[in-house]
Amino acid sequence: MRCSVADVQTVLTELRTGQTFTGTHHETFAMRREQADAVNRTHAYLHSIWKEDMHAVPRFLWNAKMRFGKTFTACQFAKKLGASAYWW
Repeated sequence: MRCSVADVQTVLTELRTGQTFTGTHHETFAMRREQADAVNRTHAYLHSIWKEDMHAVPRFLWNAKMRFGKTFTACQFAKKLGASAYWW
């Protein structure tokens, strides 16, 4: 069977994490402290608003510096909320 190094890395990551990846996404890494803090604060804020009014549409702005990783952090936040997407 022929496969690339990236394919092997992806399979090894899938076995190690128990997740299935699409393509050759074998890189996994944890959030930095400030990213985890942003996710936790946003999660707590949204749930506090929803306790008052479950139909509310809360807004929370991350005033994040460049190179913060807003897209990655937003995806981690979506995971924490239990949102689903085809690529994670």
